[in-house]
Amino acid sequence: MNQVPIYGLESTVQVIARDIEDSVSQAAMPRAEEALIYELICCILSSQVPYDLAISATECLIGDGLAQWAFVLPVDELEQAVTTILLKPLHTPSGSRRYRFPHRKAREIASAFERFRLSQGSIAEFLRQYPEPAKARHWLVENISGLGPKQASMFLRNAGHSRDLAILDRHILKYMRLIQISDLGAGVSRLKDYEKEERRFADHAALLGFPVGILDSAVWIVLRAAAQLEGAAGW
Repeated sequence: MNQVPIYGLESTVQVIARDIEDSVSQAAMPRAEEALIYELICCILSSQVPYDLAISATECLIGDGLAQWAFVLPVDELEQAVTTILLKPLHTPSGSRRYRFPHRKAREIASAFERFRLSQGSIAEFLRQYPEPAKARHWLVENISGLGPKQASMFLRNAGHSRDLAILDRHILKYMRLIQISDLGAGVSRLKDYEKEERRFADHAALLGFPVGILDSAVWIVLRAAAQLEGAAGW
């Protein structure tokens, strides 16, 4: 693996990590069911699209009452209702845009709520039944279409269930290549491979003295800022 001379990268990440550690509670904070519904939808919608577009789509769905009828409507009616909303233009910070995969994501969202309804009855009950983060993530990846390892980890983080799982997005993987603890060039879709890369990142986090969730947040902030400053071609 070729070394890339990114001077001060680790020290900058550590400074940001300390700031995050000072401002964020390490304790997992259970969320209300409506908040969990929001996080689930947003994580499903955030795959392969800009995050602000996923947020706009999620807010539109919640604003139209999805949290109230997600567990009530039959799966086919729920899919159609979500499709209708996702086909509309969405207001984002960069202007009016359309969501890229309205039909597929509507199908995944409807399927997810049907699975939770039949298995545990609610998302909150699922989290109570799976207190161990790794087991909760495994269930999500195996049972919820639209949640790969990264999205499942993000959901559990945002749901207040765990800060011990890494969200290995392109910024984190880029950092791992730069500091030479991985040579992976793309995202990880298989859970077994994801866990292997996650262990490498967790070992690095422990070496620096930070929880995984704190360090990957710091890395995301630093490398995203670097990408914006240098341009996508350089990062």
